Amino acid sequence: MTMNPTWRLRARFAQRLSDLYGEEVPAYNTLVKVSQAVNEKTIAENHVDAERFGSISRVTAERHGAIRVGSAMELRQVSRVFAALGMYPTGYYDLRDAKPAPIPVVSTAFRPLDREQLGLLKVWLTPDL
Repeated sequence: MTMNPTWRLRARFAQRLSDLYGEEVPAYNTLVKVSQAVNEKTIAENHVDAERFGSISRVTAERHGAIRVGSAMELRQVSRVFAALGMYPTGYYDLRDAKPAPIPVVSTAFRPLDREQLGLLKVWLTPDL
């Protein structure tokens, strides 16, 4: 039995979530490609220090995955799945009082907390995951 390290499971999960979202919302794939092109152009033209965020590979590899939950119990269940992947809630935003129009959304991001684990996000770009 081959054991996969947590970072590899997390990378596969995130990539699959990104792929799924890209199938549901094709404009998301365009956004990812445009973001990558803008990052590369900005670095080339301005000699920007991409390493201030870990690496340009990390910044490019990060994906947004949205999972909507409808109750505190569902949030606890999702939190357990993310925790198994070494991801923990980091901050939140509450749009229930947003101006000009409130939206019934409270969100948080789940991600690794350890700097080294964050650096492993670049593996998302590796095709053999």
